[in-house]
Amino acid sequence: MKKNVFAIVLAITFAITGLTGCSKEADYTESSNESVSEIQEDQNSISGIELAEVLPIEMSVDYGQGPITMYGYQCLQSDKERQVYMEIDEHVGERVPTAFSTHGISDINRISQIIDIYTLDHPEVFWIDEEINVKACDSGVSECILRYNCEGEELEERIGEFEETMEMILLSVPDDANAFEKELVINDYLIDLCEYDHEAPNDDLYVARNEIYSYGALVDHLANCEGYTKAAKVLLDRVGINNVPVGGKSDGIPHIWNAVEIDGNWYILDVTNNDYDVRVKTLRRETPFF
Repeated sequence: MKKNVFAIVLAITFAITGLTGCSKEADYTESSNESVSEIQEDQNSISGIELAEVLPIEMSVDYGQGPITMYGYQCLQSDKERQVYMEIDEHVGERVPTAFSTHGISDINRISQIIDIYTLDHPEVFWIDEEINVKACDSGVSECILRYNCEGEELEERIGEFEETMEMILLSVPDDANAFEKELVINDYLIDLCEYDHEAPNDDLYVARNEIYSYGALVDHLANCEGYTKAAKVLLDRVGINNVPVGGKSDGIPHIWNAVEIDGNWYILDVTNNDYDVRVKTLRRETPFF
């Protein structure tokens, strides 16, 4: 948990490549040009600050170039997919696994992707498990039952712990702080609070614990890049800073971070690498940033 914060920011355009938990890739359908917002910036100077030489230190993160997709919901390409998304939103609030219609989408992989998109948009809903049950009917319409990683009293207790930690962190954000100052407080707090989970292997056979959830980062104080990113998104959402998770590669391994809008410009916020023993320098400001 080394606090050696330095700039990992670059106002560029991104392409969401799917949910990445630093251990696996999801095969998302690319979004259309109509569903994205592109932000172009001078690659050599951002707001008068010179771009430093890229100096990878044992780790190389490909921050990519392409469009920023504002929210995963906007990646959904059909009314059926959007209906499934809204079904998920309605049912998770009940906190009890119940069956709901998948509106004719019978491809379990696509249903899983829609759920992944939802959990990236709403990382405060940390109790959705990665596995689901799908039932195909004679009419061709499927039903889905979400699995939760905890239920009942245990879930209510975890939600209480989660909200208590959130409130504690948000109390450290000054009321009169600007967007940059709010983002910096959140970054620094997560760095102090959370440890990177070095035990989680980068293979598909690993059974994930809470490190892939915002709960893991905020309550267990242990996370991988997915947990860091989701925790950052929840906190940034709460203070009104527009942000979106973005996927890419780190040494050829799936990686995920946040794109954050500050004063109309988009920047990378990679809390994982800010709190990681191995770091990547992309842009350095005179004062710590991101």
